[in-house]
Amino acid sequence: MKRTTIRAVSLLIAICMTLALAGCGKKKTGTDTPAPSEGSSTQTPSTTTQEPVVSEPAPGPVLPEPAANVDPEDMKWGYENDGSNDYVHWYPDGDKRSDYYLMFEDGYLTIDDGGERTNMPMESENGHYVNSFEGDPAVDFVFLDNLTCYDLVGEQWYMSAIYEEAVASLTAGTFYCEAGDQWSFTFYDDGTYSLDFDGEVTEGQWWFNDACTICFMDDYGEAWIEVYYDTSSWEITGLEYVHEMYYPEA
Repeated sequence: MKRTTIRAVSLLIAICMTLALAGCGKKKTGTDTPAPSEGSSTQTPSTTTQEPVVSEPAPGPVLPEPAANVDPEDMKWGYENDGSNDYVHWYPDGDKRSDYYLMFEDGYLTIDDGGERTNMPMESENGHYVNSFEGDPAVDFVFLDNLTCYDLVGEQWYMSAIYEEAVASLTAGTFYCEAGDQWSFTFYDDGTYSLDFDGEVTEGQWWFNDACTICFMDDYGEAWIEVYYDTSSWEITGLEYVHEMYYPEA
């Protein structure tokens, strides 16, 4: 009986050892890579190739087509009002900072290039202003208005004032007389004006005779106003009428 019990215990121990060895021999079926956290992705993000953006060049100023709107024989060339006795200066593209400019007069053109001046005889021909001497460089000017012209040969605009800028400055507010604010001029962009002279108001039409002269109609006929500009722009800083200065409202 005792021997039978010992055999049974030995058999039980042998079975337990066999099961233990079988358990130790199993391989892991998982991996050591941690599970992704909620909301994350294990996929590699796709990459897209973006075409380079080529910026378009900024458009330049829109200029009118050259046209012979004003006959040179009808032009009023005018003078600079700086005491120099120069005819009105016409600058390339209206850039008054340029040291190159033209001066027109009846029968002549003066070119000032950095202080060196060249004179050329000119003539009017079918609405064009051209050089009359074959030995001179060819020029062919057409005038769009009293302030703007174009050289068809050199393909260059010239302006004695930039019309839009001068008009914007002139019509921005009232000009009051230095001697007393009971006298004043107000100009409007529709070509009309109002002159208040001691409470008596006169109205009529105005226009640029040349860059330095405004003409207007009053009760006595045609009258003139001298125009003064800022040294580096076409802002009008003052007007002179009958030896009195008028300045824009501060």
